[in-house]
Amino acid sequence: MKTLFILCLFTALTCTAQAQTTKRPEPATLGTWVVESNAKTKAPVVVKFYSESNELIYEETLTQKRLDIKKPQVVASLNRALERAFVHWVATKQFEQNQGWLTASLKK
Repeated sequence: MKTLFILCLFTALTCTAQAQTTKRPEPATLGTWVVESNAKTKAPVVVKFYSESNELIYEETLTQKRLDIKKPQVVASLNRALERAFVHWVATKQFEQNQGWLTASLKK
């Protein structure tokens, strides 16, 4: 009986450990992004992208879309848009706004 209990306990722990290994997107290393929204109103979502030195490098306003930043796909899209904005900012050193980079990244 004791052996059966230990076997069941081991099996349960093994299955639980495997179920918790979900793949999360890599954190952004080029800078950060901030999503500004209001859940109570239908106000547009504003996403701001900042460089490592906390300079605003890109801003995009989404009027028809809500973002759930708990979803790995959304985080990956935000990171791709940050990378594109950062590459453009390094080349031109100019702030850009509403170029559709995030919208295009969300459609992938």
